[in-house]
Amino acid sequence: MATIQELIPGTLVICSTRMPYHVQPWIHGFHIGTIQEPGTVPTEWNGYNSEKYYCELTGTIPVKYEFGVQHDRIEQLIVITPEQAALSHADKLSLFMGEETRQNYERANKLSR
Repeated sequence: MATIQELIPGTLVICSTRMPYHVQPWIHGFHIGTIQEPGTVPTEWNGYNSEKYYCELTGTIPVKYEFGVQHDRIEQLIVITPEQAALSHADKLSLFMGEETRQNYERANKLSR
């Protein structure tokens, strides 16, 4: 899992709670996110505290996904490289979830043909 020192803005990550389910890895793909800089202006966040303060208080960091920005817990983030982000879904399953999960995926693909 990631450390706060690794999570500089622009870093690519996947969140362990947003990964495919190992028994049904064909349901959805991996959500690749990019670390964002938390805001420091309270009026842009909630009017009382800044986004940065919220993140420090809750142990989260803003991550931009294709579906929007989420505040994910730091210990649930896995730093990845651009090369890993570009892997096929099957190869990501092997790398991040293991061969058994990939086999479940490949077995389901054969059955659906």
